Amino acid sequence: MADKKNSRLSAPILFAAPQLTVNSGNTAIADTGQLSTKYRRPFWLDEVRWGVTAVDDPATLSPSFAMQTRLRLGRFALSDRFIPLQNYAPLLNDFCESAYTTSMTAATYVAWIKWKLPKPLYVPAGMTLVSEFFRPAGKTPTSALVDVAYSARFIPKDAPVPEEVDVPWVTMFTPATGAVFGQSSELDLYNPFQVPLEVQRFLAANQDATVASAYLTVDQNLVTVMKDSAGTNIIRDFTATGSAFDINRRAWTFNKVLAPKERYNITLQALTGTLNNFNVSIVGSRKERI
Repeated sequence: MADKKNSRLSAPILFAAPQLTVNSGNTAIADTGQLSTKYRRPFWLDEVRWGVTAVDDPATLSPSFAMQTRLRLGRFALSDRFIPLQNYAPLLNDFCESAYTTSMTAATYVAWIKWKLPKPLYVPAGMTLVSEFFRPAGKTPTSALVDVAYSARFIPKDAPVPEEVDVPWVTMFTPATGAVFGQSSELDLYNPFQVPLEVQRFLAANQDATVASAYLTVDQNLVTVMKDSAGTNIIRDFTATGSAFDINRRAWTFNKVLAPKERYNITLQALTGTLNNFNVSIVGSRKERI
């Protein structure tokens, strides 16, 4: 027979912050009070969910590319910089991000992204995961709306605090704007920690695509090779990105341990036209002592 008390204490809970307006070139922080328990109880965080809305010209950027976020839990960083939402997880509503319009000149684009963490994140009592957003300067429109919610589970208040927790980590490689060739550095797809990083997946996203070709990673000209720090081939020959990253998810499930201070080296060529800002990220987790 199930333990009803423990089942009740571990019941799901959803924290949601009020919708934020993020202006071009500025940052904004989601309401931390709304994204944490008011009862000072620890919980397991399973998913981060985002929704981005922008009224835009149909031929400009998709909102999920132009909205970036950086996450932190106390002294633990979950990302090393502001990273586009699509480099955390694939879109839920695909291709045109649900473009709705009553005219031929403007549309409202809504993007929904759900990031299921590589492993549940233990959030101690009285703490919250801080979500900070950034919209790069020069994007059209000048502002966009973003929603953020955390899908979590309560755990007993008197439960023992774990000695170690699994903390997600996301980092990204972005070629220089307008470049036709890109080579990642030691500070891009890397493990900066003194402990192993369990790499769950690679994600690819083209942030400068038009709506008509917005999320395609299959391209005969955009090709890539990849090695690890030791020079071992992962993608030996230049290969179309669609052959490396699943066209539906724009992801490659990897499941590989990256040693401390090690990295992956990726080379992109034929970065022309709408494909000159092709982002590649790694998503994983490492163990940290509380």
